[in-house]
Amino acid sequence: MELKKYKDSVNGEPGSVKNLLLVALAQEVATAYFYWLVPNFLAGNERKSIGDTFLKYADDEFNDHATKIKERLEQLYTEPFPVDTLTKVDALKGFTQTPLQTQFSTLTALHHAIEAEEVSIAHYEKCLQMEEFKNDPVTFAMVRHILGDEYEHLTELKNFLEDINSTQD
Repeated sequence: MELKKYKDSVNGEPGSVKNLLLVALAQEVATAYFYWLVPNFLAGNERKSIGDTFLKYADDEFNDHATKIKERLEQLYTEPFPVDTLTKVDALKGFTQTPLQTQFSTLTALHHAIEAEEVSIAHYEKCLQMEEFKNDPVTFAMVRHILGDEYEHLTELKNFLEDINSTQD
């Protein structure tokens, strides 16, 4: 998964609020898919705890974050939501092209999850620095809330990684 190759443009509109929200939505959907899929194939230390955490995060990413972003897009742009647009966002390609494996080691899964959270955090931080977001208090507050959740996920994932690494020493 090459998550760092996310592009911040859809249909040639880099930097627009709509475009950045579409990228964020694609990232949330891709990450939710990863968190939903991987627990069934985990192997290694703490697989039950990590699997349960991933399933909880899948719910956060899809039913909270992605839903909020989709609803905000529909509020801002009255045209029907272009679901097919998500397939054009490079953010989605990293996960949908991930080869299925018989097993994912907990360490590998944690590294992928940490990378996904870091990419999302960087994207949301970029959004919050933009004037277009600062001038839209509803979108700004939504992104700030989601960013807080992403930091919470990242901290917990790094704690799992630290715990596993300390037991292997």
